[in-house]
Amino acid sequence: MTAAAFDPKDIIARFTAGEGFPEADVRECLSTPSASVPALMAILEDRAAGGTGELSQLDEKGDACFLALHILADLKVTAAFQPLMRLLRSTDQDLEALFGDCLIETMGPILIALNPGGYSVFEEGFSDRNADDYARDAMMVAWAYGVLSGEVPRDHALSVLKAFPKTVRPAPDSYLWGSYIGAAGDLGFEELEEPIAKLFTDGSIMMDEGGFRPVDPEDFALHLEAASLSEENEESRELWMVSNRYFPFEDTVELLGEWSWDGDEDEWMDVPFLEAAEDEEPYLPN
Repeated sequence: MTAAAFDPKDIIARFTAGEGFPEADVRECLSTPSASVPALMAILEDRAAGGTGELSQLDEKGDACFLALHILADLKVTAAFQPLMRLLRSTDQDLEALFGDCLIETMGPILIALNPGGYSVFEEGFSDRNADDYARDAMMVAWAYGVLSGEVPRDHALSVLKAFPKTVRPAPDSYLWGSYIGAAGDLGFEELEEPIAKLFTDGSIMMDEGGFRPVDPEDFALHLEAASLSEENEESRELWMVSNRYFPFEDTVELLGEWSWDGDEDEWMDVPFLEAAEDEEPYLPN
């Protein structure tokens, strides 16, 4: 017997009631996708349409949208890809308030999980100067995954990265410079070493008013080294991929239940890619 379709308003009420992670409700959505997916999609689509609709107003803080997105990614619902991309490229919503650390830590894997095929959409996305820098970072992670998985030709990827400083031209203190240099190193493009070094001397990458730089000159070499070391064996490679966010999102309950709700960092610091995300240096396999 097929479960009755969930009401999106009821899902919002259940996801936003109380203080803790709504594990039972999330598990129910995961176990009955035929009933839950239409409601979860409605929540995401309403937010992607501008965040002014009835569902988004009920989900004032965006907690239900946050959970809906992770569940849809866990279920590999590729229909969620286009509304998510519209949301990530929107200029009238505060994505950092809506998604918090998810923008850095899980959005790349979510895009990988939801991508129905093709990677040019990510090139367009991370080249969009009007989009949020953290959203652009997630798009670059998903694009680099395409290169690593062989779906994006390496010669094309190298061409994109060579042109990046001129075609994309992030602000000198933009977070996206770290994304760019990290991806270039992770993909093993040693030929970019000299052009990247020049970015720190020609004014392309500079410190912000607080004296902080988005990426350091030595970071490219660190990423190259980590990528090289990861090839020593299958286990190292798998852990390197996960720790650098190159994987399709899964395990909503395990990850979000331990990370996002109770505020106890000790409970989730043993998750490899989250631990790496808290570090200033790329993950180096033992």
